[in-house]
Amino acid sequence: MREKVLGVLFLEDFSEMREWSIDDMALIGSLADNLAVAIENADLHREVEKQAVTDGLTGVSNRRSFNEALEREFERAKRYSQDLSLIVVDLDFLKKINDTYGHMAGDEAIKNIGRVLAQSSRSTDITARYGGEEFCVLLPNTDIDMAEQLGERLRRLIAETHVDGPGNLSASLGVAAYPLHADTADSLFLKADEALYRAKQDG
Repeated sequence: MREKVLGVLFLEDFSEMREWSIDDMALIGSLADNLAVAIENADLHREVEKQAVTDGLTGVSNRRSFNEALEREFERAKRYSQDLSLIVVDLDFLKKINDTYGHMAGDEAIKNIGRVLAQSSRSTDITARYGGEEFCVLLPNTDIDMAEQLGERLRRLIAETHVDGPGNLSASLGVAAYPLHADTADSLFLKADEALYRAKQDG
């Protein structure tokens, strides 16, 4: 006996006015069961596909999905002579947060970073957790000036984000753009990562 409603099956016979027989009802019941199984399988398949490209902790795209998007968007930018920018974001002091307040506080900080980045990005942008405390925001059709402005806005929003225990968070950001800094997808990521390293060195 199914306890979950997946849909409504409506059948009507316009050829003649008659009541449905017991055999008719049994056939319809069997059809409904088969349809329910098909719907559940389709829903499960969609969920599995979503999990394959989504970071489980933050709900943003995962590293695999980001790498695919970076290659795809880079080729598109190159083909249509468009700008493409990348912001790499690194949560500051995650190890200290974990050591002082516990890993639950660290996870909460990471989740908040993901939320801020996702909510502050445009629908065309791609936000991903690249690994650990590092996130990426891929900005199609965006030049370096626009990317740096967005990066500064994200930095301020993160600084205003409070987590119980650690308090307000902070993050370092690196920004790079095609074609200004890079001529391949890999070099675009490398340049953004180098900019992030310099930002962390500068404090």
